[in-house]
Amino acid sequence: MGYNVSKAAVIMMAKSMAIDLAKYNVRVNTVCPGTTETPLVKAAIEKSPDPTETRKALESCRPANRLGLPEEIASAIAFIASDEPGYATGSDLIIDGGMTAW
Repeated sequence: MGYNVSKAAVIMMAKSMAIDLAKYNVRVNTVCPGTTETPLVKAAIEKSPDPTETRKALESCRPANRLGLPEEIASAIAFIASDEPGYATGSDLIIDGGMTAW
C-alpha cells in the first residue's frame, strides 16, 4: 500500500508545483511507466519458480502483450522534458502498454 500512496503523492505534488510554477514558465509533469524490462525485473523473472510462465503472466496482463523497454520510457521523458509540448504542465504521461486503460 505504501508504494501506491507514494506514487499518488508524487503525482499530486507535481500538479501543485505545476500550478505554483507556471507563472515562472516552469513546467512540471510526471512520467508513469508500467512494468519495464529493467535488470531488476529480469532478475525477478529469472528467480521465479517458472521464469517462462512468470514472463508470460507479466506480458499478458496488459493490452500491448509485452513489457516496456527502457528506451521507450527514456524517449517519453526526453519528449516531455523538451520544448515541443511547451504548453504541457501538470500532466501525467502514462507509458504502460495500455494497462491502466483496462
